[in-house]
Parts: sequence; structure tokens; C-alpha cells
Amino acid sequence: MKALLMTSGLLGLTLLGNTALASPMETMTVIYRSPVDYALYQQKAEMLGYFQLELHEGIRLEAKTQLRQMATRFAQADNRLVRHSPTLSVPERVLSAPR
Repeated sequence: MKALLMTSGLLGLTLLGNTALASPMETMTVIYRSPVDYALYQQKAEMLGYFQLELHEGIRLEAKTQLRQMATRFAQADNRLVRHSPTLSVPERVLSAPR
């Protein structure tokens, strides 16, 4: 019981201390732009957005092309190995009855 009273007392003091040291309320500054400035800002934002899309699309296409080239080279190398490898004869299994 004594521990509960001490804990609640300490908790109360900590909460009171935090409210006294709280930082002041945040302020927001609003800047009004002229219509021309806003239009230029919007055009720049759209242009950068399209550039990002083109960049990502270019990276995707380049990766796809490189993957296709690697697969083609691997298939060609695999075909050469199969053509030049000696034919393996698989021995036939002879099943006999247990003795």
C-alpha cells in the first residue's frame, strides 16, 4: 500500500513538472504567392514528377533488357554444353527374384 502511494505521488509530480516545462505552441507561417509564381511552382512540380516517372521506367526497361540478354546467353551456353557432351548410356536394371 505504501509503495502504491509513493508511486502515485511520484507520477503526479512528474506529470505536473512536464506541463510546466512544455514548449510553446507551434506557429505556422503562410506565404501568399502571386498567380504567376504559383503557376511556375506548379509547372516545375509537374515537370519533376514526369521526370521521376521517366527515370523509373527507363531503369525498369534497362533491367528487363539486361535480364533477357543474360537469359539468352545462358540458354546458348547450355545448348553448347548439351551438344558437345558425350551421350551417356543408362544401364538397364535387371530385377531378379529374392533368393
